Amino acid sequence: FSWRHSATIPDDGIVIIAGTGSAAFARLKGKYYRVGGWGQLIDDAGSGYDIGRLGLRAVLRAYDGRAEETALTNQFIKKMNGKAPWSAPGEIYTGGKEYIASFAPLVLNAQGDPIADQIVTRSVFDLAQMVRAARKHPPKGGEIPVVLAGSIWKNDRVRHGVQKELGNSYIITVPRLK
Repeated sequence: FSWRHSATIPDDGIVIIAGTGSAAFARLKGKYYRVGGWGQLIDDAGSGYDIGRLGLRAVLRAYDGRAEETALTNQFIKKMNGKAPWSAPGEIYTGGKEYIASFAPLVLNAQGDPIADQIVTRSVFDLAQMVRAARKHPPKGGEIPVVLAGSIWKNDRVRHGVQKELGNSYIITVPRLK
């Protein structure tokens, strides 16, 4: 991977990517480690795809009567130009990973909806867990910089949630790109 232009060089640090997909990379004592990034079929925890998929699943389960109602239903129908997700599975599958990930902002911005809040809480935990796993590789102790890359980090709830979950041993950096 190429992260040599991140905010951690020349020191040790972690880069966590959370956009359509997710992965973390660590450079510790000159060695490189990877955590996650196994793709949507295996594990893309905390990614836009994962958040969008969980939102779609919640809407469809509410429709089926297997879960409680969610405000996401109306938001998803609006996004799909008046079509309900349960009447357009072909459109969802045809749209693929990127289309499913495009529902993530609706979930992230649905503050106060218990279902959306659960999804965001799970995503925050999953992303923080990736950073912690990357740090488990030697060496341990002391503060370590964590560079955030990808569109999911634009959301304050996720960014601040992960910082809170990680605590003060991690210095969160959002690179400013020109």
